[in-house]
Order: sequence, then C-alpha cells, then structure tokens
Amino acid sequence: MLRLVTGRIGSGKTTRIYGEIRNRIEQGREVTLIVPEQYSFHTEKKMLELLGARGADKVNVVSFSFLASSLLKKYGLNSKTAIDDSTRALLMSVALDEIGDDLQIYSRHRYSPAV
Repeated sequence: MLRLVTGRIGSGKTTRIYGEIRNRIEQGREVTLIVPEQYSFHTEKKMLELLGARGADKVNVVSFSFLASSLLKKYGLNSKTAIDDSTRALLMSVALDEIGDDLQIYSRHRYSPAV
C-alpha cells in the first residue's frame, strides 16, 4: 500500500511515519521506506536508533533512483536509454486521461499546462 503523508512543517509527519514503521515492525512485517537520495543515510541511521539492530534490519530504506534501477533490473529493462522530456509528457498525459476522474489530491492540476 502506498500512503502519502502531507502537512506543514512541524505538523508531525515524520513522527507519524516513524510510529507506523515501529508498529509494523512490532507486528513482524517488513517495511520499505522511499526517501530522497540525500536522506537515505540519515534515515537508515534514524531507523537504527529508533528500532535497534534487529528492527532496523526489517526496514528497507531506498532512494527513488535506487528503486527505479532495481525495478528495471528485476524486470529485464536494463537499458541505459532513458525517455526524453516529450515522451515523458506524453505518457503523463495518457496517465492523467486514464485516472484523472479518480484523482483527489491533485485533481485541480489535471489540466495545468505545467503537467
């Protein structure tokens, strides 16, 4: 399940996420936490402090780029060629047409020229 946690600075987003991670680890579940590249080391260190060595071992902290490359390798799409900006825009347009009516958070931006 993918859950977006949004809010203003100081609203408790990080505390909530860490609490949910702790609960899932205590239930014996594994967790994958996707973080920006520059926060991966800090987050792994924080998981070790929060959960100890045994608990932190059950949290897989990955960056966006690492996750993307892992998926590409796993599914045999190990090409070094990335899509260009116009192809990316076309694919985003198709995706928005497909799910646009179901969008809740970003629905007002559906027809924005920036997308």
